[in-house]
Amino acid sequence: MTMDALDILIKLERIHCYDEGDGIGNAEPYLWAVFFKIDGETAFVDDHLTLQGTARVFVSLHSHGNLGTTDVDAGDDVAVPAQFGYGDLLTPIPLRPPVFGTSEIGGIVGCVAILMEQDNSSDEAAEAGRAALFSAVQAALDGLIPKITMRNPSPSPEDVQGLKDQVAASVEGAIWDHTRLYGWIAAGTNVDDNIGSEIFDYSQEDLFGAGPSGKAFSTRWNNEGDWEIFGRIDVKWSAWEDLTGTLSAAPAVASWQENRLDVFVRGPQDHMWHRWWGGAGWSVWEDLGGPPNIPLPISTHARARVRPPIDSVLSNGPLASAPAAVSWGPNRIDTFARGMDRHLWHKWWDGAAWSDWHDLGGSLTSAPAVASWQANRLDVFARDDHNHLCHKWSDGTAWSDWEDLGGILTTAPAAVSWGPNRIDVFGRGTNDHLFHKWWAGGWSDWEDLGGSLAAAPAAVSRRDNNLDCFVRGTDNQMWHKGWDGTAWGDWRAVGGGLADSPAAVSWGSDRIDAFVRGTDDHLWHAWWG
Repeated sequence: MTMDALDILIKLERIHCYDEGDGIGNAEPYLWAVFFKIDGETAFVDDHLTLQGTARVFVSLHSHGNLGTTDVDAGDDVAVPAQFGYGDLLTPIPLRPPVFGTSEIGGIVGCVAILMEQDNSSDEAAEAGRAALFSAVQAALDGLIPKITMRNPSPSPEDVQGLKDQVAASVEGAIWDHTRLYGWIAAGTNVDDNIGSEIFDYSQEDLFGAGPSGKAFSTRWNNEGDWEIFGRIDVKWSAWEDLTGTLSAAPAVASWQENRLDVFVRGPQDHMWHRWWGGAGWSVWEDLGGPPNIPLPISTHARARVRPPIDSVLSNGPLASAPAAVSWGPNRIDTFARGMDRHLWHKWWDGAAWSDWHDLGGSLTSAPAVASWQANRLDVFARDDHNHLCHKWSDGTAWSDWEDLGGILTTAPAAVSWGPNRIDVFGRGTNDHLFHKWWAGGWSDWEDLGGSLAAAPAAVSRRDNNLDCFVRGTDNQMWHKGWDGTAWGDWRAVGGGLADSPAAVSWGSDRIDAFVRGTDDHLWHAWWG
């Protein structure tokens, strides 16, 4: 088993003061942070399955006044400056030698945060404390590394507490040691106070479990007042990759195996165009034509004068919408689009060849969306003449009639399945919020998930009971909101310059690929994981 390096960013974001705890006057907090990682850059697992090596440690800058304020009252929020963040590659830790086909394990990244209250210690003494913090964390982590084994991959609570005690003692001792006698007398023994300290650490598995929403963390200290610090850690998205093309609508994407991507767009002549990734490189664009453009009835005499025969002229008519795509098994792809007759049209790949376009009827006023929860099962959704969500499905033998699922949609829907007999559908409502409806043996009511959408949403699932939704915001960036099985996360910007709705797919629990039409009408690609 091999892993990719993760581009991570960990940051302390804000501090809230519930009670400054400084008697008469205002608090003057300052913050120390030491960011660390234990990964393949400086560590390895030996033939006794024990971790060996050293940690990499990076300390934040300055002491007194480094939060940019010396006047904090109860109820205040203090924004933490950008220097209290750390971005780096977290590389897998190699096993020497590999064990049962496993050659790497995930690394660990984290932060030690100490919030201090400035009293009468000198700047020199505070800086000595900061230097001692750096040295103490380095020594404590290096001492902890040999205690981590394949059988015990995480430090015990006792080890973590020991690390915290060692760090706190080193900081306090350094401040006292560098407060000379005259300074101690002038301070009236009132040296700077330690409001609180905490260690936040995350494994590669933790980070993937959090998904693109990232992982928020916080801790609250009731010591020298009442304070809470907040931060988060993210696995960063890749840069956007230009895949060229000339798109006239949003893309669609499907995946039928690991490291396989099939992207479909409405391109030149309003045909459906296809490009795929097979693990080694991208194919050239392939023209898959379009559904027949059924004309208004004309007389037999007029029809006879049409050259070439009208059937051949109309066999590759234009798409009237963006396509939709899904895979329900290896080497199988089903695509759908709205035709000029507003019918739903279906074309599929069976592993050997593409089918013709097949007419599934309906009266669509949007592009379709499709999901599959088992082999040979297809559930298609679109907006109908009443702007309701409509639904049609196939069990592999026949297609159902259209079903009206209500709601008032202002865009095309999105649909995804994370398990047997489960479908999640999303759409933009009249208030530009993201709305959600799901099937789990029966249809739920609509759920308002907020946001401010400028186009139709996209949805993907990386594992059971997990959902990642992507939308184009009113700032034309791609935004994300995730469900972790328990709760919905906040909206978070991914970036990019979108001209239409995004598309997304997952080919593994630790991977999401997103595609958009850029402002240059090219296909653009970014991935997470």
